[in-house]
Amino acid sequence: MVTQTLPCVEKNCKSKMVLIEDNDNFLSYRCLEKPEEHNFRYSINPKKWEKLIVKTQMVLNYTQDPCQESIIKTPKAANDSGKKLVEDPFQGITSVSDLTEIKGIGSKRAEELELAGIRTVADLAKRSPKHLAEKTGIPITQISNWIIEANKLTKVPIKLCS
Repeated sequence: MVTQTLPCVEKNCKSKMVLIEDNDNFLSYRCLEKPEEHNFRYSINPKKWEKLIVKTQMVLNYTQDPCQESIIKTPKAANDSGKKLVEDPFQGITSVSDLTEIKGIGSKRAEELELAGIRTVADLAKRSPKHLAEKTGIPITQISNWIIEANKLTKVPIKLCS
């Protein structure tokens, strides 16, 4: 049973997209007209996405395909010497891969992990539980659970671009 529909986000597609999967980590949508070509997955953690969405709207030109690099506009700022500096358009955005998205990792644990060189969920997903436990003093079973969760989170793309 279809629970939700929305207009297809693919450029020049007039069809609707339907919700095909809804779980704790993401929503999956598929276009009714071209289901094999127009598949999208979105994270559903609104707290983490709020800042990203606002900042993205400021730097992207939505009239073009979001998979094209050319749509990112880099703002310029003048410094005291009069030279123009290129400003990072995504500066200050909460990382999509914020460690606190993982159950059991609060701000304190995130700081401990950062001291061990782990700044994102992707960093955590690549680490060995044994070496990380030795480096941080956090129990290996807890780290193993975090790594499993990190692997689940890092395998969810925002948009499947060709």
